[in-house]
Amino acid sequence: MIFAYVNAPSFMRVFFTICSLFILCGPSLLAVRYLINKKRFKNRDPAEEEKMIEAIYEKDENGKFPWEVELEYGEEKLI
Repeated sequence: MIFAYVNAPSFMRVFFTICSLFILCGPSLLAVRYLINKKRFKNRDPAEEEKMIEAIYEKDENGKFPWEVELEYGEEKLI
């Protein structure tokens, strides 16, 4: 395998190097990203998220958000 790598054209060496970096470093990068997301989720404040949602979406005259409104589709109700 090393012999094929040495005799390969330069673009193939670059390709093999990049692929090997992804194979070797990929799992560790995924683990770091997982830990970052876990920390963000743990540190979030539900009251602050509720304020952000209220700032983005407006409630209707009944005091409900758009996804809380029950839509009628005739006699049959979708499940």
